[in-house]
Amino acid sequence: MFLSKRQNGIYYIFYDKPDGKRTCISTKCKKKQEAIDFLANFQSELKQRLNSKVHHIFLRSFADEFLKHSESVHRWKTTKDFRNTFNQLVKFLGDISLSQLGTNQINKFLQFRGNVSSYASAKDLRYIKSAFNWAVENNYLRENPCRSIKSIKVPEKTPLFLSEIDFQCLIREVQNKDLRDLFIFAVNSGLRQMELLTLSWNQIDFKNQCLTLDCGGSILMTKERLKKQENI
Repeated sequence: MFLSKRQNGIYYIFYDKPDGKRTCISTKCKKKQEAIDFLANFQSELKQRLNSKVHHIFLRSFADEFLKHSESVHRWKTTKDFRNTFNQLVKFLGDISLSQLGTNQINKFLQFRGNVSSYASAKDLRYIKSAFNWAVENNYLRENPCRSIKSIKVPEKTPLFLSEIDFQCLIREVQNKDLRDLFIFAVNSGLRQMELLTLSWNQIDFKNQCLTLDCGGSILMTKERLKKQENI
């Protein structure tokens, strides 16, 4: 929050709203001291206004509220990841009031999680930031304590590939025919794990040898690819 004098000679107060967007308000003052007095009163009034809106809640109770919301809008795996992040956060900080959370505490938690791996701390930051944005929208927080924390960079993983020889060795070791067919289908289609598990018959077009995914994409199962699959 700061004062700025415009060309019309009037001082304006610039400040960030809880959602992070910057806005301004006129002090209607041309004298600096009067504008400073206006700023002091405005800060006090704004703080009281924001405090009156905040619903006080403890971290564990908030986690339960958010996870109910997550179950209705996210996949089960995403909700599971949110739950794990909150469990780690409560274990580290204790079941404190949400209003007591500050940037320093979040940073200490992320440093602690970074001892496990940079991937863990980066994922936790994404989930905490997302959950606390929801907290601001629902008046559990005045502002997101993660807003000023920069995203954590993680080292790039070297992609892992199976050579054709490796894949042939793998298939020979699989005794269960259904599981063997699933492995062959997965490699030839390139589907992810969840896409495989949730695949239904109405997504398969045998005539055109094509799969239609839930996201709207499609995979063309060419004759050459199918012949290769039959020969494995």
